[in-house]
Amino acid sequence: MGVVTKSLDIVESRLRPIETGKIIKPYPAFSLFHEPWWLDAVTGGNWRQAEVRQGGVVVGTMPYMFDRRFGCDISLMPLMTRTLGPVIKPGQGKPASEFRRRTEITEQLIEQLPKASYFQQRFDPALTDVLKFQEAGFECSVEYTFRTQPGQSATDMWSFMLDKTRNLIRSATKEGLTARRIEDAETFCTFYEEMLQDRGRQNHYTTDTMLRGCREAMKRDAGAALGAYDPQGVLQAAIFLVWDKETSYYLLTSRQPKAHSGAVSLLVWQGMQDAAAAGRIFDFDGVATPGIARFLSGFGGTLHRRMTISKTDLEFRVRRFLSERAKVPAFVWDAVQKHAPLPEPIQA
Repeated sequence: MGVVTKSLDIVESRLRPIETGKIIKPYPAFSLFHEPWWLDAVTGGNWRQAEVRQGGVVVGTMPYMFDRRFGCDISLMPLMTRTLGPVIKPGQGKPASEFRRRTEITEQLIEQLPKASYFQQRFDPALTDVLKFQEAGFECSVEYTFRTQPGQSATDMWSFMLDKTRNLIRSATKEGLTARRIEDAETFCTFYEEMLQDRGRQNHYTTDTMLRGCREAMKRDAGAALGAYDPQGVLQAAIFLVWDKETSYYLLTSRQPKAHSGAVSLLVWQGMQDAAAAGRIFDFDGVATPGIARFLSGFGGTLHRRMTISKTDLEFRVRRFLSERAKVPAFVWDAVQKHAPLPEPIQA
């Protein structure tokens, strides 16, 4: 490891996050997805955390998880986890002093990250400075998400929507669809799995991981499933939301193949209203395709950037290329070295 400044005591811990108690957002870029209970649920406990302390006080953290792909050790975003990245306690100095302090802490966090063949994370929109990651050889790119604005009322949000989106919601209501809470995670996850099976698809998040994540969020009053029910009481569409003190996240969605075209929009609108009533903004969870961008933009949110950093070594690139050329699944490579130990984090 590089030289550690005298003012900083660098340590590493798997389960020692910034002390947060209940779900709060004490520092910029800290979200529900940094919570240890969430990371335990979606990784099965397979995560660690770089940490910087100053005078015995945690001033910076960065969680990460482990996996294996093509026989290589890698670190990806955990399933169902939208953003991670470093969390740094704000100081009270001049802007120039704060910049130096923040970059110094970031540098020490980067030095503790594992020497994985592939490392990738997507950062919270509150984190816009990736200078030190760029200097450390990471590729930096930009993704986007839509968000409502702080302090918006339901009336404001409704007025900002496109007419087409409002009409879909009105039409779904006229057809007799009603939005209400789904009482347990099992009902939501069963519906989600059934809709995938009807389409001949598998659960990208895996059944167990989704159920653990949804259960934990609901148990801690940090998540809820909303369902659109027809007049006969049949579930036509469902979404799952998670939240921290400041932000509600549109996490998962599913619908019957013949559900009303406004069923999901009705649920998103209900989620937006619930978030506003609780004093939270609503994050529409990313723009992955042009179609999703068109759908989400109709709700009147503002576009925000999410920085992504990644680093790939030559071995991983070669193995991935050979696997794709030979059409060898990644799990075959992994089976060859399934007993190989995970890389140890760098100790201070």
